[in-house]
Amino acid sequence: MGSRVESRAGERGFGGRNLYYASSGNPVLAGMDITIPESTLHALIGSHNAGKSTLCRLLAGYASPDAGEVVAGGVAFPGLSPRRAREAGISLVSLPPLVFPRLSLAENLLTGQSRWWLGFSSRRQREKRAVAWLADQGIDLPLERPLRDLPRRDWIAVAILSCLFREPRLLILDQVMEELGVAWQRQLLQLIRRQVRAGMAVLLVTQRIEDALATADSLTVMRRGKAILTGPTGGMERLSLIRLCHDQLENLDSDFATQESFHQLMRYTEAMLNDLPTAVVVLDDQLQARYVNQSGRKLLRGVFSEAVPPFSAPVQERLANLVRRATQPDGTGEGGSLLAIPLAPGREGILVDLQVQAIRDTGVGLGTMLVMEDVSLRESLRRRVALTDKLESIGLLAAGVAHEVNNPLEIIGNYLSFLGGEPLAGDARKALGRMEVEVGRIQRIVNNLVATSGREPQASRVDPVALLRELIELLAPHFRPRGITCQCQEPPEQLFLAVDPGELRQVFLNLIRNSLDALPEAGLIEVAVGPALRTGMAAITFSDNGPGIGLEQPDDVFLPFVTTKKGQEPHQGLGLYVVYGIVERYGGSITVTNQPGGGCCFLLHLPLAGESEPSRLP
Repeated sequence: MGSRVESRAGERGFGGRNLYYASSGNPVLAGMDITIPESTLHALIGSHNAGKSTLCRLLAGYASPDAGEVVAGGVAFPGLSPRRAREAGISLVSLPPLVFPRLSLAENLLTGQSRWWLGFSSRRQREKRAVAWLADQGIDLPLERPLRDLPRRDWIAVAILSCLFREPRLLILDQVMEELGVAWQRQLLQLIRRQVRAGMAVLLVTQRIEDALATADSLTVMRRGKAILTGPTGGMERLSLIRLCHDQLENLDSDFATQESFHQLMRYTEAMLNDLPTAVVVLDDQLQARYVNQSGRKLLRGVFSEAVPPFSAPVQERLANLVRRATQPDGTGEGGSLLAIPLAPGREGILVDLQVQAIRDTGVGLGTMLVMEDVSLRESLRRRVALTDKLESIGLLAAGVAHEVNNPLEIIGNYLSFLGGEPLAGDARKALGRMEVEVGRIQRIVNNLVATSGREPQASRVDPVALLRELIELLAPHFRPRGITCQCQEPPEQLFLAVDPGELRQVFLNLIRNSLDALPEAGLIEVAVGPALRTGMAAITFSDNGPGIGLEQPDDVFLPFVTTKKGQEPHQGLGLYVVYGIVERYGGSITVTNQPGGGCCFLLHLPLAGESEPSRLP
């Protein structure tokens, strides 16, 4: 063992060629090939029974292959002894770490130094050298304390530092980085990267596929004792979803599970996930976002102005909270769903259906997958249909009630007119006047209710901009004393609506007055007219910077007798109900949203007029 088989001066690096190894008659390695060039951080991943740890032991000289060659520094050997591996500059850190709890941190750090150096240097000199080396790396440790005084998690860090202190040519980390805290991981990776740039090779064995993709230069996937895929991590095309392929390859013939076929299957999986019309976000086992497909990037960019991980802390925390909320009912963390929830708190109209699914590989949790579908339009249409059904029912009831109320009102009105012609005392005359006012108020309410039902629309060709100019000029005396500005943004080209001009006037007037009543001093009302995305329709918006609609569901403002203008009389809560009925009669639509910066916005869609329709003045 340890004799050289062949030397290839033109090749450098470490690894193994066609390695076979069996334990108790069971094959562990079955023709394993791996190459770890100098100045490279190479990751090794695979299922638990793939043979990763056995490969590490062979490379470090703690086991000998049944067949094949171990390569150290570009030289091939039939096997290595631990001593020959150390002489070749190979260091292994595995679990449990090889440390000495009774010794100080400095003594542990110096473990493995040559006997010659240790024999001709004092303890103080050794510790001084260790302190200087750690200071250069920006690491602060109590070197005089026994290792047993530190948490066991730090023992792994000390074992890795001990290896790095010896400046190995190949450092093998066998599933130890996962056991470190985030702070240690960050510090040690920085230190490892510096030594990799200086020529060191690293074999990082990990179960965390996301970490391998984020830190390694290249990667090998092991399965059943052999490599089925090797290449640069930049070309792996989101191997954080490799578990989707693992389950499929378990049932495939061994002839198919080759590197080429595996890579092809990965490409298909990546293309399918990236092009899905549904948003997919993958989080690691720490709930940190690692992958977002194309639809997910579009959705997140529209909501948070962020599309690619790493996300800012508020966005990351929101995604993590959604996972916790979805998995809370069963407490297993395996998965769950949420329907029609806001993706971002406080953002009205942006709703998603969310499904959460745990990602596992042979029972080991790798992370969580979020599948999100934007259902904002669907929910808006659902609310609109529900509101329309509700208003239709109310309209039928209102029409019937109005018809029945009109008859007694007419009789009461006649009696009041009769009494008005009789000589009455002062108080009686005053009471009669109040009765006439209240009856007139009831008649106006009834007439408004009747106006919203049963009337056939009489459409003609109307210029909405001309009508808006006229109304703004008409209401100018109400704007000026309060310092309110009302602006109208005109379309690039003149357009006409196919509506009744009198009813359009009523719609515009109600909406402007609605903003006028809600605005404080020096407020702003903005009206914009233009073509809509829907063919044959115009889009008209009325927005202001007032307090907005103070209702849990802003669309409820279209219901009769619903008003947010408390203490302002006379307000019967029928203006927007009438507006909704008029717009619906022409096949249009009206919606309202509260704006993030304050105020509300009414959006109308009304039909455009054809050239043959007659024009009428409003």
